[in-house]
This record gives sequence, C-alpha cells and structure tokens, in this order.
Amino acid sequence: MLLERVDSLLIGRFAGLDDEPVIHGFSTRHRGKSRVDSGALNLGDVPEESAAWVNENQTRFLRALEVGPESLAVPGQVHSGKVACIEEAGFFPETDGLITRISGVTLSVKTADCVPLFLWDPEVPAAGLIHAGWRGTVHNIAGRAVRSMAESFGCSSSHIQAYIGPSIGPCCFTVGDEVGRRFAPECREGDKVNLWIANARQLLEAGISPSHIHIAGLCTACHPYWFFSHRARQGRTGRMLALFQIV
Repeated sequence: MLLERVDSLLIGRFAGLDDEPVIHGFSTRHRGKSRVDSGALNLGDVPEESAAWVNENQTRFLRALEVGPESLAVPGQVHSGKVACIEEAGFFPETDGLITRISGVTLSVKTADCVPLFLWDPEVPAAGLIHAGWRGTVHNIAGRAVRSMAESFGCSSSHIQAYIGPSIGPCCFTVGDEVGRRFAPECREGDKVNLWIANARQLLEAGISPSHIHIAGLCTACHPYWFFSHRARQGRTGRMLALFQIV
C-alpha cells in the first residue's frame, strides 16, 4: 500500500491496482477543513461538522482522483451484510457493499476504523467495494460479496484480487466477551479481535487464493496523524472516503 501526494492531498492506493483499468484510492486526514478535527479532510456527515466544509473537502478529493460527483454510488452503511449489485450511480440504503461491472460508476464507502475492502476481477471485469465493520464481518459480508460477484457477473473466485485497506488493527480493537465470542478463536487474542484476519478468512472460504489477498496492515487508531479513528477519538472524529471505479 502506498501513500502519495496528489494536488496537496495525501491519498492512499494499492500498487497492485496501478496497472489495472480502474481508478481507486482512499483519503487521509490531511489538508482539509473541519470543525470536529481542525485542519482535517473530513468527508463524512458527523455531528457538529459544517456541511459546506464536507462538500468542499469532497470536491477536492474527487478532483484529485479525477472523479465526477455525479458518478458516485453511495451505500447507506448500516453495519449489515447486504451487498447490492448496481448499474448506475445513486444512494443505496440498507446496504454496506456495492459491486458493479459498469464503467464510470464510482463505488464508495466511508470509514473511521471499519475495513474498506476492494474486490477486483480483471477477467470480467468487475469491481466491489465493501464496508466491513465488526457487525458486517460477523455477517460474512466479504464472503457474500465474492459470491454476489460470481452469481451476478460470472466471476471466478480464482481471478478475484482482494485489498483490505487501513482500519483498526488487532493491536487496538478491544471488545467485550459478547462481541469477541462471535469471532473464531484464530481471530481473537485475549480481549482483542483481528478484523483483518477475520475478513481474510471469509475471503479464503469463498475461494480467493491466499496470494490474492492483500492487507495494508495500517491501524487507523495507531496512526492518528494519517487517519480518522472512531475508537481513538471516542467517537468525535471525521470519516475517510474510499473510491473504486472501472474506467
């Protein structure tokens, strides 16, 4: 995973997608306007934030990736396991994952600790972008997304590449027993849960090759200089935006 400056913004991307016919990236905290986090590039509708500043921040981020706002496909993000197969831009309520094979439609998710999961099948081609918090992970949203791509587009799991973006790591995701016991033993250590491994296991069970699963390994709570973290800031924080478009 790489962090690079584009038009003064620090933007993350995966080197494995650089030579593919896609636009992708995820924002960081750097160089924006925010009331909840001074000088930060907040891209989420959060309490006490200025809607005008969020819109200004989004305009700058979209411009840096050369994406038009009219192309955005936005899931409702309700911490579910629901994945929608879409053919056009718009808002998709009660949904946490989007898949498409239509060029020019920009998939999006907003995060501040939850896992942004990029799925790419270069053979169809088809793309998916998933919001996987702990609840979505419990609902096996990663596995559901892979199966949806197979059922909707004829994707073979052997062709799909998966990229797990910056999110809260096993170092910082402390949970109570009620949450912890919902995860397999190999995804837990004491009172901590590893969402990266939990989602990787679901991808493996869905048929994704181990060599096709790429984990950024950057904990949002450990790196407050780069990322927003709901856990590290006790809920008073902004949101990052991940984008994925077939060109």
